[in-house]
Amino acid sequence: VCVIPLIAAGATASCDPVLVPAVEGQHRNDAFADGQTVTPEGVPVGFPIFDEDPAHYFGALPAISIEKSTNDADSDVAPGEFIPVGAPVVWVYEVTNTGNVDLVDVAVSDDVEGPVCVIPFLGAGQSDQCEAFGAAGLGGYANVGSVVGFPVDDQGVIFTSSVSDEDPSHYTGFTLGIDLEKFVNGFDADVAPGPFVDLRPVGGDGFVEVTFEFVVTNTGSLDLVDVLVSDSVLGDVCVIPLIAAGATASCDPVLVPAVEGQHRNDAFADGQTVTPEGVPVG
Repeated sequence: VCVIPLIAAGATASCDPVLVPAVEGQHRNDAFADGQTVTPEGVPVGFPIFDEDPAHYFGALPAISIEKSTNDADSDVAPGEFIPVGAPVVWVYEVTNTGNVDLVDVAVSDDVEGPVCVIPFLGAGQSDQCEAFGAAGLGGYANVGSVVGFPVDDQGVIFTSSVSDEDPSHYTGFTLGIDLEKFVNGFDADVAPGPFVDLRPVGGDGFVEVTFEFVVTNTGSLDLVDVLVSDSVLGDVCVIPLIAAGATASCDPVLVPAVEGQHRNDAFADGQTVTPEGVPVG
């Protein structure tokens, strides 16, 4: 490190400071000093004398990470999980001390849900979690989980500035709905007897036809696909490949010969709700 030419009796001398890059973790190095005692005339006496002294420091690298999930899904990017409106939503905030020193007063919060929890102590390499609860609303929802913690030394004293992290999460609340309206000769004949149909053909020849129309409305908030319309008497009527949310579609009208007396047939419609990416939900 250095050579000090002379240190008078009782005096102190120093080398120039040595600056080196700090390293992570526990560090120790030992220093040694030896010199020769001399008379006032500079004549060596005795043996060379020797001393040593260790030095330590701990290279601290405090860090923290938070992972937020929505109903067990890491939904960092919209639209996130698709959840029925009113269904429970559970947000889990997984906090990990990714540094090499302990953290205290680790506060977890949410930009929408507010304060979530405080973890009093989180050792280096340890994880803990908090939860928040809600109910799904309609449409897209986004919130961000944040965490702040304070690094402490081996005596539990805060020795530097805080560390922090954040993680977004998303979900989309949706509703299911389908409405089928069946018309007989233009009438919404849900209740008997319905329209009266004169079975006497014009001109006296042939037969009289009845026209059935089937109108389907997607009353949900997501698209419907493969909508099958069927009838208790007519059988399968049509398949509508896609009905967008809020839209209406129809089958081609069905004409059949009218029959004498009271008549009833029931229509049915069923389809699959899908996400904008075409993934079935519900």
